Amino acid sequence: MAAPFTPPVSNIRKREVPKWVPPQPTRMDLDWADLHTIDLALLDSPDPDVVAKLIATTKEAIKEDGFLFLTNYGISLEQLHRQFDLAQYLQQNITEEKRNLLCDSSTGIFCRLQAPYGLEARGRQV
Repeated sequence: MAAPFTPPVSNIRKREVPKWVPPQPTRMDLDWADLHTIDLALLDSPDPDVVAKLIATTKEAIKEDGFLFLTNYGISLEQLHRQFDLAQYLQQNITEEKRNLLCDSSTGIFCRLQAPYGLEARGRQV
């Protein structure tokens, strides 16, 4: 398996990013999708058949599920949650850039950022 990721050390004072709080698991009885599981640790297998099967499973997952459920990807849960911290911070704090990317229904082109609740005017808060 690949070595775990170790972030570089920096002396730059970083902005405080609030912790991402995982949502509570649902209590609803749902018909869950049966996703393929892609175990990335199998990439390090010395057996080429194991790697070939992993590749085939990945292709099936892309084709059938449209989604990849990965395990053993080489980073800790703490590191993964840090990525969620950063993503949440960016989503909540990069408003000017989002405003510049809003779609404008008057042009008929909708391949840009869709504002929440249908707000499309460039001057409105995103």
